[in-house]
Amino acid sequence: MKDSFVAEDLMDLALANLAWFDGEDAGDDSGLGCNRDYRDLRGKTWADVRRVLECERRLVADFRAGEWVPDEPGDGPEVEDLELGVASVVTALSALGCIPFTSCNGRAFGGEHDADALIVGFYARPKHWRKLVDLGRGSRTELQVWDGALWLQARTTEDMLRWAERAVERAGPSASHPSLM
Repeated sequence: MKDSFVAEDLMDLALANLAWFDGEDAGDDSGLGCNRDYRDLRGKTWADVRRVLECERRLVADFRAGEWVPDEPGDGPEVEDLELGVASVVTALSALGCIPFTSCNGRAFGGEHDADALIVGFYARPKHWRKLVDLGRGSRTELQVWDGALWLQARTTEDMLRWAERAVERAGPSASHPSLM
């Protein structure tokens, strides 16, 4: 993974090939993106993002300070049923109007996980592209495209939290409803 987001690496992306799901297809909890645990998170607000980000920051700080130690490896708190380390990004993507369908904290807090890095898979429309590229700048994240979906990946929890913070900053203090900002 690179140290910074480089939009030029993705300029050849065929935006017309991005997958999108509407209505019942995205609302059906039967496995969007081949995820058996998929839940429809559309409609999250910027107030939700701020709340999740604050909670996630506190829990990560507690873990780093040794104030929280998992009972078993990989056993840790979740934030609104999302893994610690990616919850804020998942919620921010939803507030942006994207459809997150899977996420993993990549063993950031120990335990067995499917991914080797923190990662969030989501569906986005071509109109989301420029905003997503802008949010990636300076956040030490990578945006990849695979099989019609976008994947946001980072090495550290702090990098993911930085991405979510940038999204909140861009939304502004009064933003409360889902939008593309």
